[in-house]
Amino acid sequence: MRVTGNAAISHVIRLLWEKPHPKEDLKEEEHAMVVKTYEPDKDRDTLRRVVAQYTELANRLAGWLTDRGHRLVADFRVERMALQADARQELAASAAGAHKIRKLYSPVGPFCRYKRDALELYWQKVHYTRVGSKPKFFYVKKGRRGDYHLQELASLAKPYEKELVMRTEAEASVIRARWRVVVEFRRVIRLLESTLEVETK
Repeated sequence: MRVTGNAAISHVIRLLWEKPHPKEDLKEEEHAMVVKTYEPDKDRDTLRRVVAQYTELANRLAGWLTDRGHRLVADFRVERMALQADARQELAASAAGAHKIRKLYSPVGPFCRYKRDALELYWQKVHYTRVGSKPKFFYVKKGRRGDYHLQELASLAKPYEKELVMRTEAEASVIRARWRVVVEFRRVIRLLESTLEVETK
């Protein structure tokens, strides 16, 4: 029988924290030895240290992924500016293409933010009604799993940046997947920590 994720976690916690129950057929000497070796205070101190270490590890992973997300967005913008400059030069060199330079502006771009213990890597379309006006932002629709369909996202990009957009979203998808693991890791840590609270009541 396959054990679900929550059931497996609960089973592990029970194994970690349940007091030993000697079998009824143990001899009195063996029973006394089992009871003597069980030290609840020592076990709680050990679990507290484990919870603290895992909490620190989870926070370090969260910080690393957040930095990686911000760096991915910054790298995208730098690389797109370079691609845009190359495309502008090619159009400027052509008499027929000089009037198309304004069409090189791309409205789609990635954004990253950390808010309320959640990391968000998302795409938006930015539009200006006229030169000097305030931009209007529109979220690009995500798929069911919280990621984007690469082909649909690429259809919003300009030809010179399609490969960059698809590559950036592929990396963002990996960061989101790792973040989901960190979220689950933190949930398990909270479950372990809750057993300490039960024991102290």
